[in-house]
Amino acid sequence: MEYLEFELEIERVGKGKKYRARVRKAPAGRGARTRSLVLPSLEELEELRSSLGGVRSGGASRNLRIDGPSEDSSADLGLRLFLSVFKEEVLESWRRSLFQAQSRLRLRLSLDNDPHLLRVPWELLFDPELKEFIATTMPVVRTLDVPIAHPRALAGLGPLRILTILSGPSDYATLDTPQEWSGLDRAFGDSVELRSVPPLLDKIDQALQTAEWHVLHFVGHGSSDTEGGFLILENGQRSSRPIDHLRLSKFLGHPSLRLVVLNACYGGLPGSSDPFSGVAQALLRKGIPAVVAMQQPVSDRAAIALAEELYDGIAKGLPLDAALLKARARLYRDFDAEWAIPVLYLNAPSGEILAEKDQSPPPPPSSDPWRRIALITSGLLLIGWIAWMSLRTSSSPKLEPPPGRKPLQGAEKNPPECPSPPGLNMAFVKIDPGTFIMGDEGMKESRPTHRVTITRPFCIGRYEVTQEQLAYVSGSPQPSEEERYRPAHGIKYDAAQDFIRMLNESDPAHPYRLATEAEWEYVARGKSRMRYSFLGNSKNLVRYANCGEPGDGSEVLSWVGQYPPNPSGTYDMYGNVFEWVFDWYSPYTGEDAKDPAGPSQGEKRIRRGGSWKSGAKACTSAARSDVLPNRGDQENGFRIVREIR
Repeated sequence: MEYLEFELEIERVGKGKKYRARVRKAPAGRGARTRSLVLPSLEELEELRSSLGGVRSGGASRNLRIDGPSEDSSADLGLRLFLSVFKEEVLESWRRSLFQAQSRLRLRLSLDNDPHLLRVPWELLFDPELKEFIATTMPVVRTLDVPIAHPRALAGLGPLRILTILSGPSDYATLDTPQEWSGLDRAFGDSVELRSVPPLLDKIDQALQTAEWHVLHFVGHGSSDTEGGFLILENGQRSSRPIDHLRLSKFLGHPSLRLVVLNACYGGLPGSSDPFSGVAQALLRKGIPAVVAMQQPVSDRAAIALAEELYDGIAKGLPLDAALLKARARLYRDFDAEWAIPVLYLNAPSGEILAEKDQSPPPPPSSDPWRRIALITSGLLLIGWIAWMSLRTSSSPKLEPPPGRKPLQGAEKNPPECPSPPGLNMAFVKIDPGTFIMGDEGMKESRPTHRVTITRPFCIGRYEVTQEQLAYVSGSPQPSEEERYRPAHGIKYDAAQDFIRMLNESDPAHPYRLATEAEWEYVARGKSRMRYSFLGNSKNLVRYANCGEPGDGSEVLSWVGQYPPNPSGTYDMYGNVFEWVFDWYSPYTGEDAKDPAGPSQGEKRIRRGGSWKSGAKACTSAARSDVLPNRGDQENGFRIVREIR
């Protein structure tokens, strides 16, 4: 949806209680003014805002029933607010702009840095001619003048990365945060990286400092007083810790963030004397280009519905303001006056968030006839050269794998630190040290996420161990031509360790072993923070991995190396066969770690990567499968590590 903009500037006149409005931009032209208007007093504003209903602050629960006003009383309040601003030249410009834009108009309120203006519930504006609340028919956004020279754009980010804070201190009413998390996960699926961070200020600061995040989504309680707003986080004992707007803006106003959603009470309401004393306004002053926040308490049910619709709209490619309009429509349908509680501060020219559109026109065709002749001649010469090269090479003998198979890389391309075991022609890649975020908050068995550092380089097999290699080391008969390059399968954990023991006996100077679980995930991610190293979703998995759903016709074990390698240079990290890793299984603790290798004992071992028939859910960088080590499922295989000393 391409919106035309009606930008209305409202500012205080002198030191009194009078204001004026001016049309800064509109389809019908700019410059129209309302020379004097009187806004409701602070007491009347409290009446206006309290009409919105909702409970979410203090010790109150979001899930209490709302006894809000009728639509008629809300319309009366909204009409009074409309008539105080839209009059004289401004009203005429508004009517002409509505006619010209039809249903494609955005109302942008450019508000003077006046706390009185920021406390007005502009979202209640009711147009008597339209007989509708403006905010339910078109986007209504607020813009605040902030002391930054170049406000950040929303768009051009590539795949979104969303960091969530789910705060539920034990001394506050319980909120249904799992349902809100599920709504986000359902909206985006695998197309974004979605991670939760503990509601502790130091953990939040660490997460923002160690990785780039585009969206910050807060779920919890908030409040406001005459001094300003604050959010309720937790301390180490799960008790509440109120954090004021100054600290929040310092630690949450990170330069990588483009959007902050404060799904908590009063996040959009400043104090009575400082326009930047609200949480939303303080974040805007830090340069965040867009903040969605609440100007009143909001019920738990309405807050969850808002998040579901907002992110569903963003996932479908809607601009941020259009996505919020979609969410308002849901609240307007299912709740009383809570649809007017969310406010959108948009200090960016456009609400586009997922991708930057290229608006530059294509270059015009050249009008120089000699240039056109030169281009045509060059093209003909290029075609002739390609044809000559094709004839020249067609007579040379070609060494090709059997039809339908891709050639495998051998040990001749191994790094110097990673030679092949004698007689195996085994390909390795070298993996350098680094730090990554391990786990996946969207997968029960793979959370909580935590920061892991791999401190030493190592070599890992470019492919899974093949049947030919297994037969050579164990002294078994060599497999057929068709089977030799399929991965070894039906392997128990101890059988994989026996293979490694025999390698170490033949080449003791360079120990071989299974990868630790952390090393395996580090390699599988290939420096990607997404669920897949190829930065796509599960719909693209078929192009990158032999990982089929049972019964879909893809249950065939393939040769290794037949799908594209990941950024680490390894093949088949997803699918083909599950790969044993070294560790005993244990749940994640969420603590940062260096070179973790799991507990010293346990009942089950871990397989990684999924198989040719396990289904897409198991074929991700973070998915974990804990099984008894003596299980020799046909889906079990392995890949080896060679240490660098």
